[in-house]
Amino acid sequence: MPQHEIHYNIDDIFIGQKMPDVHQILDILSDEGPNHRRMFHDDGAVADTWIATHSLEATWSARLHLIADRIVRRGDVPQELPQNVRQESIIAEMMDLMARGEIELVMFPNSVIVSLLNSISNGTAKIVDPSDIRPLRANYYIRR
Repeated sequence: MPQHEIHYNIDDIFIGQKMPDVHQILDILSDEGPNHRRMFHDDGAVADTWIATHSLEATWSARLHLIADRIVRRGDVPQELPQNVRQESIIAEMMDLMARGEIELVMFPNSVIVSLLNSISNGTAKIVDPSDIRPLRANYYIRR
């Protein structure tokens, strides 16, 4: 089961804002472990999110939450990988499923993915050859 931080990152990537209230409501019974998904983890929860919020962002956040919760890694996970790496791989696996058309891809205007695609198409993104690995600058810090 993904931690809320993973759901928040999915929100940033596809919606452009974190939706903590959505995830708290969907996981209100999380003290029961994986069995908490028997409630608030179906299409009715997505519809209820729309009825309660009239927000496409919140509704898609709920849908993406449910999709992320249902992703099951195929095959064995190498034992040398810690549990958090297994959970964090959900985002990459979700994006791979989207790329293959197995789940829908939604992109809101302020999302990270729209920003990335725009910067690739307008030439802002610095795309490099994989063999062109340069040293990091001493004062290289990421600010967002």
